[in-house]
Amino acid sequence: EELSIPEICPLLGTPISLTDKSRWNSPSIDRLDPRGGYTKSNVWIISNRANTIKNSATIEEFERILINWQAEIARRENKS
Repeated sequence: EELSIPEICPLLGTPISLTDKSRWNSPSIDRLDPRGGYTKSNVWIISNRANTIKNSATIEEFERILINWQAEIARRENKS
């Protein structure tokens, strides 16, 4: 059974392209839950860039990165 390829990456909001030479915007199949298999209920199509970014991180790690990154930017802005 085929999966449909979205025009826009659901994670990055960037166009998905079948002809992108850089491959970052090409479609990539991804498991929603990496502990599960490649079943229709556990996969979606995202950009290769998004799949590469989330390759091994957990949601909790992404949240921690975002919080700490924002805090560092705010700290530096307050020093100026």
